[in-house]
Amino acid sequence: MYTLGMKAVLNISKVWKPNDTVGKVAEALGVSRKTVSQLKKGTEKGDWITLIKVSEYYGVKLEELLEIEDD
Repeated sequence: MYTLGMKAVLNISKVWKPNDTVGKVAEALGVSRKTVSQLKKGTEKGDWITLIKVSEYYGVKLEELLEIEDD
């Protein structure tokens, strides 16, 4: 069940490839290295544009990148 305190967090650690680097992914997505590091740790909420870019870059559905957390 979903509640108002829940949030969706973008986490790319599940789709991270062994040959990926923070710099390589940041450049491909057009975001900062800090943003990619936070996305990999699951500490960045991200925005819709970043979510779509990550989805396209890794060839996965948007739902696969989101984790639902309870505050």
